[in-house]
Amino acid sequence: MDPKAEHKSKTFLVRNLAFKPGFDDYDALLPARVRAIHRFAAFNGCEEACIEKTAPRKVKAALMRALILDQTL
Repeated sequence: MDPKAEHKSKTFLVRNLAFKPGFDDYDALLPARVRAIHRFAAFNGCEEACIEKTAPRKVKAALMRALILDQTL
C-alpha cells in the first residue's frame, strides 16, 4: 500500500494497493483492508479516503464500493 494524506483537502489517498500474484481471496480481505484504510485516514486527520490504483485493477471498484458503504470516518 502506498498511502498519502492530503491534509489541505482532508483526503487520505491510497496511490497504489498491490496484491501478490496468485492471491484471489479479495472478498475475505476487503472488509479488514477497508477498516485499516479508515483508521489510517482518521489517524492522519482525513475525512475521506480514495483509492487511485490497485493491482490487479479489478479490485479497485469493489474496494471503492466498500469504502463508501463503510463510512466509519
